[in-house]
Amino acid sequence: MTTLGLGDIKPTPDWLRMLVALHTLLGFALVTASVTWVLFIYPALARTNSLALGASAIAEAERRTGIPFVSGDSDRALQQLAAG
Repeated sequence: MTTLGLGDIKPTPDWLRMLVALHTLLGFALVTASVTWVLFIYPALARTNSLALGASAIAEAERRTGIPFVSGDSDRALQQLAAG
């Protein structure tokens, strides 16, 4: 869908030429949309991974020390973790 070829084979009716042109434009649009989606999804996945690693580290520290993380000041700490 992304190539026009070398022109060896081309349709003769005008309506079919228009269909081929629209098909090509649709192919370029789909490739562009796919690349854009990939470029937008990776930063979001990196932020989610960072948040999950931070939460995992807190849970592991809580498990090893026995000191509960959830306390009076935990809201501020969780907001900082989510902001980072």
